[in-house]
Amino acid sequence: MKRYMMKFFYSFLEYLALFPVFLWFNGLLLSNTFDGFDWFYLLGYYWLGIMVGSWFNKQVLQWGNILLLSGIFIYFFDMNTLWITLLVFVLMSAILYRGILYANESSDQIFRLELMWAFSVPLYFISYPIFRWAATFDYDENLLSFVGVVFMVLLLFLLNNDHLKNATLAKGDRKRINHKVLRQNRFYLIMLFVVVFLITQYNVVRSVLSYFARSVFQFFLWLLQLFQGSPEEEGRIGPAGEMDFFVTEETSERSRLAEIIDQILYTVITILLIIAVLILVYIAFKKLSRLLVRFSQFVRHIIGVLANKSDKWNQTSKTGYDDEKESLLELNWHKKIVDNTKKFVRKRFAKRINWEKLTDQEKVRFLYKQFIIQAERDGYQIQASDTALEAVTLVNDEWILTEHERETLAKLYSRARYSNEPLEDVKILDQFTKLHHK
Repeated sequence: MKRYMMKFFYSFLEYLALFPVFLWFNGLLLSNTFDGFDWFYLLGYYWLGIMVGSWFNKQVLQWGNILLLSGIFIYFFDMNTLWITLLVFVLMSAILYRGILYANESSDQIFRLELMWAFSVPLYFISYPIFRWAATFDYDENLLSFVGVVFMVLLLFLLNNDHLKNATLAKGDRKRINHKVLRQNRFYLIMLFVVVFLITQYNVVRSVLSYFARSVFQFFLWLLQLFQGSPEEEGRIGPAGEMDFFVTEETSERSRLAEIIDQILYTVITILLIIAVLILVYIAFKKLSRLLVRFSQFVRHIIGVLANKSDKWNQTSKTGYDDEKESLLELNWHKKIVDNTKKFVRKRFAKRINWEKLTDQEKVRFLYKQFIIQAERDGYQIQASDTALEAVTLVNDEWILTEHERETLAKLYSRARYSNEPLEDVKILDQFTKLHHK
């Protein structure tokens, strides 16, 4: 049922999109044969075509029904001449054929939204002044306006629905939009149309703009009088003084609803102006900060090039080659200060470790860690990926530990880290007083 409702809806949308074409056709070729409620016959034949296309699958039967229904229409509809009768027959047959297309094919692909925006919308704007002033077209001036408003509202709803699909379903696996989001979006769109209708009906825009212009003019005039020090204007305390500028027509009693709308629009415009100013200030500061960052990066790059401190010379290449050129300028002095401060704070406020309360595994790991720290202080570079045996092999300083002690420490550390078995010769750890008393 929903599928058929969409077919009826899209055929109705095509009827609205082609309504100016029907008006042109009726005025130029049919001598204004259609008038008033006669326009509903065209929409009814769209829907009859959908029914025919749904009930009959063979093209012979479909074309037979097209000819039959078109003949019935011209039989009951009073035509002036044979020429008009033939043109109306062709028109109704074409409408029935379009309805059959909506029944058999995808509804949104027969008359695409892009074509409606490119063809139908400009046609409405072109047709309105012509239908209003040309004597050939004897139409009520509100007819095209009403149909055009309905067409634009439906078109905006469809466009909004497409934007929602592109925004919410582009990066997901869902095939449908959340109904809550869809309802909220449609509600906001309906409220927008209601506000626009109230503004256009009660002529509030002109009142707000004239009030805003009058207030700005009075404000600048008040500032000018304030700096001039005019004595006769001392009693006026601000720009809200009563003046008769911009009064070009007689004041009339305004309805209570119009006054409420005036106040609401004045408040909304004030808030929008404040938001716009804040956005402009934010954008200006954001761009200024980006320019300052880029300028500082450019200056640092120039200094690095002049001091042989470019990034490409600081990185070790894949072949293991490392350029050891020394720079004339030390650009990372602030980083060294921070690192030294962190080391000082950690050393002063670190929790003292009670050697006697540690387990055997904890003693081994603690001694190995102290061994690595002492080796790095002496200039050895030990990588995090090095094993314990590789680390002790790299360090050949007898002042830290002897060769036998280093080998023993490496074996104990490997067993403590990778095995859950108890350490048998753990008493040998007590002789490493060089490490756990540091």
